[in-house]
Amino acid sequence: MNHALLSTKTYDFTSNSWSVVGETRDWFIPGDWRDGTSIDGNTYWLTNKYAPTGTRTAALQCFDFTKERFGLVSLPGDTLSYNVFALSVTREEQNLCLLASSRDEEVHDVDVWMATKIKGAGDMSTPTLVQIQQGSLGIGTWKGSKSS
Repeated sequence: MNHALLSTKTYDFTSNSWSVVGETRDWFIPGDWRDGTSIDGNTYWLTNKYAPTGTRTAALQCFDFTKERFGLVSLPGDTLSYNVFALSVTREEQNLCLLASSRDEEVHDVDVWMATKIKGAGDMSTPTLVQIQQGSLGIGTWKGSKSS
């Protein structure tokens, strides 16, 4: 299967020119995840990664501005068992947070994982910070609306 080519470039204000950082067909940033989250000089995006079988799985890409390159950050656990749907950052500690839900249609819980240790690409430590059990609380937040 031939996937679309993703080309990334950086702009150098001193030379007033663009330079190609890289090109890939291995992953892409879906439209609703285009806003990156920046922490400690790196920017993170939720992406979809193509498996050799042609299926897509959620992935977390990091762009390191000092090295001018992308790197894959390992997501916790079995990425086929949950859907990651948002990235956020804590206010004071500036920790990266992932919001995820189970792929099981009968389970409506939302997990918030906070990265306690992350240094660019590679592994990160992500204990579950809080679990919201929507079925028992009767609450829900939808994109573009206020929580009830």
